[in-house]
Amino acid sequence: MHTIKSDINTAIENMWRFTDKNKTRKILRIGEYDKPSCKGIVTMIKYYIIC
Repeated sequence: MHTIKSDINTAIENMWRFTDKNKTRKILRIGEYDKPSCKGIVTMIKYYIIC
């Protein structure tokens, strides 16, 4: 069963596999050893849309 959350998680995993992790961490404001989460991505999208 596909949900929006599962689609976002799949996109995050693909992004994380093929992206420059330093730039991604800086944009998403996450720590050096953290991985992006679904909640963090949605929060940052809302932040960039509102601002």
